[in-house]
Amino acid sequence: MTNEELDFLLNAGEGTALDFKREQYAFQRANNSDKSELLKDILAFANSWRENKAYILIGVDEVEGGRGKVVGITDHLDDADLQQFVNSKSQRPVDFSYNSFSVEDLEIGIIEIPLQECPTYLKRDFGNLKKDTVYIRRGSSTDTANLDEVARMGAESMRSKSVPQKLVFQWADLEKRIILPSPSTIHSLILDPPLRIKKPPSGDPFEHLPRVIDPSLNPNFLQQSIDYTFESNFFKPLGIQLRNDSEVVGERVRFVGSISRTESDGVEFIDSELEKPSKNNLMRSMNLRSIHSREPCISACKNDGKWTIEIEVIENVRPKEEVWISTMLLVGSIISKTIKIEGKIYADNLPVPIPTVLEIHFEVEQRPMEMADYERIWGKSKQIKNE
Repeated sequence: MTNEELDFLLNAGEGTALDFKREQYAFQRANNSDKSELLKDILAFANSWRENKAYILIGVDEVEGGRGKVVGITDHLDDADLQQFVNSKSQRPVDFSYNSFSVEDLEIGIIEIPLQECPTYLKRDFGNLKKDTVYIRRGSSTDTANLDEVARMGAESMRSKSVPQKLVFQWADLEKRIILPSPSTIHSLILDPPLRIKKPPSGDPFEHLPRVIDPSLNPNFLQQSIDYTFESNFFKPLGIQLRNDSEVVGERVRFVGSISRTESDGVEFIDSELEKPSKNNLMRSMNLRSIHSREPCISACKNDGKWTIEIEVIENVRPKEEVWISTMLLVGSIISKTIKIEGKIYADNLPVPIPTVLEIHFEVEQRPMEMADYERIWGKSKQIKNE
């Protein structure tokens, strides 16, 4: 969890996906009655109706109508002991984790509970809890589910077994085949002012060439090569991976996300490779990217000052499969900042889209273009100069 994510939770208020606990749960050397409070809360969140992960923040005091107050704790639960305790009591494994986190020079505990199959209940009585009783979260309190609610959980769990609920898009380095964090850091180098073309006395940039008119020559090559030097330093590649963590095939998976107008200012995207200019018109570099109709497609467009990013994977994505999208985005910014691409993941067999946020952090540097920048790509040229 990041500080930004925690700050969001502290301002969110308690509900079906969040609870604040001022003090640590009684667990080590505690009696069964005290331990049952912790067990009850974890089961209730596992069974609750929500769209995202649930969290129990320990060491945080609720402030009615305001931001939760971090008060801190001095001891932490052991995740392995907690896993063994909870999953030895429930009729099916409960997916959760316990982690410590430092904030405002204080320690807090975080219990994270993903969406999962339910209902989950106890195999036998324990402490104050009864076997075969389904505990759920109602608003900011814990309660027992009625028969209609239990039936609904069972029906939704059966349906979820045919739905790919765990589709994940992530930033990636396609060459190294590694996953990048979100936000992923992009270093944009602005080479401005650019190099200038040396004009011969006659004004003919091709004075040094044989005095034969050759229509195959590219008369704009010098300026294009300077522009390409600028663009290849400003834009940086950012790959994407799709992972299917569910037990079900994802059919025609698609992501659609957008960036707010404010965050779009100064940011540029290109959804194709940069075309390297050639001196010869007949030998212009070609975009060799496959245009096969079943190739994953990425598009970036800007309308009314707002960027929209779309990623479509035509092929079905098998359970536990990782798809490294063969195309990539080129991204750059004239301003150092962090942007969020907020969107949803769709699939033909996914009845409810999955909310997803991808972030990019830009670090921007600006300096004049130097001959060394140009020569790294094109070699030495007597027709280019610094100014």
